[in-house]
Amino acid sequence: MRQLTSVWILALLTASVAVGETQIYWTNITPASSGSGSLKRANADGSGMETLVTGLSHPRGMALDVDGGEMYWTEPGRLAIRRANLDGSNVETVISDAQNGTSEVALDTVGGKMYWTDWTTPWGGVGAKIRRANLDGSSSQELLTVGLVRPVGIALDTLHGKMYWTDLEGNYDGTGEIRRANFDGSNVQTLLTGIDEANGLALDPVAGKMYWTDIATHSISCANLDGSDTDTLVTGLETPTTINLDLAARKMYWTNAWDGGLNNMIQRANLDGSGVEAIVSGTDVPWGIAVTPEPASVWLLVLSGLVASRRR
Repeated sequence: MRQLTSVWILALLTASVAVGETQIYWTNITPASSGSGSLKRANADGSGMETLVTGLSHPRGMALDVDGGEMYWTEPGRLAIRRANLDGSNVETVISDAQNGTSEVALDTVGGKMYWTDWTTPWGGVGAKIRRANLDGSSSQELLTVGLVRPVGIALDTLHGKMYWTDLEGNYDGTGEIRRANFDGSNVQTLLTGIDEANGLALDPVAGKMYWTDIATHSISCANLDGSDTDTLVTGLETPTTINLDLAARKMYWTNAWDGGLNNMIQRANLDGSGVEAIVSGTDVPWGIAVTPEPASVWLLVLSGLVASRRR
């Protein structure tokens, strides 16, 4: 009976992860004009592409609150973080005092918080911060203000209360790092050093892995969450910028883009780096990317914990 219960838990929770068709959302910079950026979405295979919001000023990072029916994005052209319904309606500004280097945003929907990297161009170091606020933008606070140069990618492990971020530090000189801290900014740890341009960052807390894109080395790599056992998964890319994971389908998605790039596109592969394919092209400069449904990792960890407890 105990074994049967474990099987039913496995089946039910796996089903809950699989509910809903995977879709990808992304920010589109369109560098020709500061007010011509947009938000787009498509099915997992790139079909059914549609434009959700237009008239944006250099949108960058993107995150989804699927249960809340909202998407969030950084818009450094307006020194803002904004949000809208998943269909693009009801656009509103939730943070209006961001800096012009504001990059990525990540959500803790259970805790009701958003976290973002914030710095001043051209190369950071001036006012570089990691900040958080309530999802409606209230109670904004600065979590980290020292020891940062150019923080860009940010990702949350809500299961263990940790935030991870990339700091580019130099410019194509191998001095970049990946670090983590508690959600309140305490207990900062440097996990990886000697990285060139680790722009995008994504986590798989269940498998204990982090994934990042590197613009300088044109690659995607992974490592354990403590920084050990690094592995290069995909090479030969043009300018991989941000990355997100569909853990239920065991896929990673990334934007491959740069101002003036010849091969701007959205690509995907299996989590081991195999099966690389382009799914969206001809979309100006795609940057921040988010995937639904998420977060599969929460359900999978609950599943694994419950099944393990049933077996004890």
